[in-house]
Amino acid sequence: MSSKKDIDEAYERLKQIGENTVANLVQWMKDSKILQMVDKSEKEATEMFKEVHAQQKVTKEQFDEVLKKMAESHKDVLERMTAMLAKEGPRIVNAMQAAAKAFEDKMKPPPQEAKSDCVIS
Repeated sequence: MSSKKDIDEAYERLKQIGENTVANLVQWMKDSKILQMVDKSEKEATEMFKEVHAQQKVTKEQFDEVLKKMAESHKDVLERMTAMLAKEGPRIVNAMQAAAKAFEDKMKPPPQEAKSDCVIS
């Protein structure tokens, strides 16, 4: 399986669970050491998504464009970036799903105790 395909699949899984926001994609790039590789800060990476607010959803095309811009000044880095993102993709998707599940579980009302009509005297 190619790294590009791995990234596409991880992005689609993030999109399916509604987690394809600027903040989450920047975190993915940070966790993958992409920002360090291209000497960018989280703020600089966030600013590269200038058309999208931090909590809005990012299209695959917008994400690809930001990756391309990051790699332009580091021509040799693009393939390494792709491989690193592909490696981290499943982990970040799993973390997002676990967080959503924990929140859902926390929001569930506690189970009610069964009431008995019998009165013991």
